[in-house]
Amino acid sequence: MPPPLPRPARASRSPCCTPSQPGIHCTKNDGLKWTRAAAKGLGGDLKSLVVHPSDAGIVAAGTADGLYLSRNSGETFERLALFAGAKPQALPIPALAADAVA
Repeated sequence: MPPPLPRPARASRSPCCTPSQPGIHCTKNDGLKWTRAAAKGLGGDLKSLVVHPSDAGIVAAGTADGLYLSRNSGETFERLALFAGAKPQALPIPALAADAVA
């Protein structure tokens, strides 16, 4: 059986994290141990975070600077363009109304 995929699912206000460890954290063992993702390339204040339902390595983050995508569990992010062929642009993403993480 393959090892479980990492689950980047929490931002700094999570109960698993201390104020001295702000950022995106992930777990590979259903929450027993959490590690901080590097989040290189992520700009602006984090407003929303979503993980692909079947591939936990794919993470989208909405920030005050735009929409970002990670394909490696939050280690690195790239800002997305608004449409094909365009340059990535700053487009503020509003915060989610409620935490959708179970």
